[in-house]
Amino acid sequence: MRFSYLLFFLFLLWFPTRVFAQNKHSKIYIHKLTTEGNLNSGLENRFRNGIINSILRNFEGKYTIVDDDSLSILLKQVETLQKMDCSDEICMKQIADAIDANEVISGTISSQNGIIYVSLRNQIRDSKNLNYSIKSTFQMEFPEFLLDYYAGESGKKLLDLQYNLDPHKVPASTNGNLSVTFLKIKPVPGTNLNSMEFKTSDKILVGVLEEIKEELDKAIQYSRSKEYTESIEIYNRILNAFNERLSSESLKRLEPFVREIQTSITNNYNLEYKEKINNLDRNLFDSSPEDLEKRLSDYHSLLKEYSSQVPEKYRQLQILQSIQERKEKVELALFSLKEKEADQAYSKFDFSLSSKLYSNILKELPEKMDGSYKSFRETIEKKAETSEKTGRSHLSNRLETIYLLIEREFTAEALADAEEEKESHQNKIHEAFREGIITLTKSEFTNLTQIDRIKKEAKRVNQKLKVPISFQVQLNSLLHEGLETKNPTQIVNSHLLGADWESRLVFLGFC
Repeated sequence: MRFSYLLFFLFLLWFPTRVFAQNKHSKIYIHKLTTEGNLNSGLENRFRNGIINSILRNFEGKYTIVDDDSLSILLKQVETLQKMDCSDEICMKQIADAIDANEVISGTISSQNGIIYVSLRNQIRDSKNLNYSIKSTFQMEFPEFLLDYYAGESGKKLLDLQYNLDPHKVPASTNGNLSVTFLKIKPVPGTNLNSMEFKTSDKILVGVLEEIKEELDKAIQYSRSKEYTESIEIYNRILNAFNERLSSESLKRLEPFVREIQTSITNNYNLEYKEKINNLDRNLFDSSPEDLEKRLSDYHSLLKEYSSQVPEKYRQLQILQSIQERKEKVELALFSLKEKEADQAYSKFDFSLSSKLYSNILKELPEKMDGSYKSFRETIEKKAETSEKTGRSHLSNRLETIYLLIEREFTAEALADAEEEKESHQNKIHEAFREGIITLTKSEFTNLTQIDRIKKEAKRVNQKLKVPISFQVQLNSLLHEGLETKNPTQIVNSHLLGADWESRLVFLGFC
């Protein structure tokens, strides 16, 4: 009786809105999701709020949303009365009737080993005869850190029947480092070893089947307990016993049954490696950039294990492709980190370094001409080309600026009367040439024409300067630095500019 009064009161609360609203919006009642297992109640609330926010954001002005929390604000006894006077399903519908909801969203949510499992449905409520019909229903599973993303997607999918989740847009980690599709494996069809309904009129075969029933039950139980290796061992033992002890005629009659066992073995391998892949995925989602090498090694090891440990007849293309996909995604993520390093050098005008880094990526990148690898290679090739072109232009521009400075100071030095003033201009000329030498020595884009020009400029200026320009000490030092850092560009360029190659013996300690 108390609950009937409550529903009537709720109806009165909502009646004025229903009657007098000028623009009547469709009313949605979002019932609290039923939690299963030991799910944190905060996750249910967060997911449900995510659905509400998604509807408000994506269907602005089209719906009025009511959920259990807003009802509790209207009348704090609602939650208590729900538990006392009605089951979850009945209570949900009675409240929906009371507020005259047009659509009712409900479902279940659970969690296991960091994976969230959600089942949702949206029912259309006929306000005239109070009947309910399904508008949309679907199930999802995803890692816990993607809960907010999938809550937003659920809000769209519950109301828009044409909307489909795009797996390519699903972020794989909160920092968006890389993206992999969370693995779902469906059992191979045709397995029905649970009840062993294989029928035969052959008394001998009936005896054989009766003999293995206990072992078969153990295998099934192991599989249910996720002890897949033990389950597979029993199935293989049964098959070996058949092959070694039964006649060819009996084996012929048992072929359908043997296929059932082989299918169960396949499913066990599928489930075992699905779990292993998902475990690696969870590690991947939590990885920092520094961990990616380890994650790549993990996927590589798993691929090798699956290919060597699972007999060929039980291998599934989906498993192989899933591991390979993840291996490639992590590999590309590592290359992307190297790309960012090159991009950073480019942004700092270190075109020699950026070109070298882009070139290294192209050398290390596998020669694959499909999908992501092809696209990534094309991107790096364009960046390498741009870096080299910009680098050459930047070097030429830098040298021209230096020569203009030299011309100005050289002219000013000629016009200066005071000795101190002449010395100041000469010091600036020397400094400009030193900068030009360093620039040419360390640049990947230096050519022989540029080297020849700076030598000629120095010779021309030296004819008029009181203190001639000498690069020898500087060039020898740059050569030694190149040897020490194992920089071939600096070694070659400093030698071409005039570094004393014999001075390397002093550096190496032979003199």
